[in-house]
Amino acid sequence: MSFQPDAIVIHYTDSPDVSAATVNQWHKQRGFTPRGSNPLKHIGYHALVRQSGAIEAGRSLDVQGTHCLNHNSHTLAICMAGSNLMPWYPTDAQYLSVAKWCKVRMAERNIPASRIYFHGDLNATSCPGRADKHRILSLIDSDIDTEEGDDDMFVPLRLVNEGPDTYIYALTPVFGDTSFAFYADVPNNYAVDIYIHPVAGQDSIGPRNYGCGGYENDEVKGAANVVGSLYPNLNGVATMVIHSPYRLVGGAW
Repeated sequence: MSFQPDAIVIHYTDSPDVSAATVNQWHKQRGFTPRGSNPLKHIGYHALVRQSGAIEAGRSLDVQGTHCLNHNSHTLAICMAGSNLMPWYPTDAQYLSVAKWCKVRMAERNIPASRIYFHGDLNATSCPGRADKHRILSLIDSDIDTEEGDDDMFVPLRLVNEGPDTYIYALTPVFGDTSFAFYADVPNNYAVDIYIHPVAGQDSIGPRNYGCGGYENDEVKGAANVVGSLYPNLNGVATMVIHSPYRLVGGAW
């Protein structure tokens, strides 16, 4: 039977502002069954919202999550990164991004506002902390632009070639304002080489030696960087090519 969600559940991480890749590793260690087609298959949520408001894709939307006891089979899950102990949690940007993501999902799945739940509405938990549901519902009901910040813009890395000492990936398309993140299932920072191949009008630009962190290192240098910070002269659409000594997951949005 295909996954047919009729509700949305909102969560938060009882942690600092972590990435979806970090949560994926936590859930992998807890034995969550991997599902879906997105690079992060163990994470129990379908999306994670950083305190900057950036939406990171989690488990793909066509498979059930692992997040709410007795309700996984019919709910989508979105999680806000950050602890209830942090005075700035949730941030204004998180409220707006959660509302946008929910509004898009509601339209796609015909989910009414009455079926937007906090985790604590369905299970005996304080999750998602002091988040304000009324504020989220008010933003959903307002005239917000749902085109920006939606995780449907997420483009996963594509493995192009696998050699004895390197993996070559590509991301297409990318622009100067494209955000990207790469992760590897190794404990330490390491270097990848990034090249930019403009579609037209410019020669190949690169390489740029770039630090990248592993799942087990929360200080991931590759998280939520912007193409233009590495290539400030990029003008127009391009392809990013990444040479890595390890297998990567990640993508751009």
